[in-house]
Parts: sequence; C-alpha cells; structure tokens
Amino acid sequence: IINFEEEKMDLNEVKYVDKTREKVRQEKLATYKETGQWPGLENRKKESQAWSKNQEVLDKRRDKKMKIFEKRKAAEVVEEESEQEDDFQEDYKMMKKLKKGKISQNDFDEAFDMDKVEADQG
Repeated sequence: IINFEEEKMDLNEVKYVDKTREKVRQEKLATYKETGQWPGLENRKKESQAWSKNQEVLDKRRDKKMKIFEKRKAAEVVEEESEQEDDFQEDYKMMKKLKKGKISQNDFDEAFDMDKVEADQG
C-alpha cells in the first residue's frame, strides 16, 4: 500500500457504548495496571488442566482392563492345570487297578494307548 501511515492508537482508550460494560472494563483495566495480571485469566488456566485429569481417567481404565485380563488369564491357567491334574489322577487310578489285578494288561494298554506309543518308538 502506497503512502500508508500507521496511526498509533491506544486501544485502552476505546470505550464501550454500553456504560455498564465500560465500567466493568475500566475496573479490570485498573486491576491490570496494579497487579500486571488480567482479572479472570486464572479461571482459564484451571480449565486447561482437564487434559491431565482425562489422562488419569484413561490410565485408571487401562489398569482396570489389565487387571481383568490378568484374572482371566490366571483362571485359564488354573483350569488347564486342573484338567492335567484330573488326567493324572485317572492315570494313577488305572495303575492302581492294574497292580491290584482288577484290570488286565490289555485294558491298561488300551486306556493309555500303549500301541501307539510302541509304534512311535519302533
């Protein structure tokens, strides 16, 4: 822009048409000149802390989900161990029956699938 001269204006001198708003503005301006901080600005700073609070909530949810996941995993492990223990107990009972002579060697071999084991080894 040619021949433009910037006019220096003090924006604090521009007044509101509404007298009540102007009065409030003048009070805030006086407070600002005394303290160096615009009144009401502290409230805005407090609102900006919502992110950290939100992050805390997300962390709590994540922790809760991990605890639930760990409990389920532990329950699956316990269930698998109990199945293995049941199988072991059944095998032990079959061995006791064989020892006492309540079942034959063939029945014992069928229960343990000994034919398959011997075929795998041979």
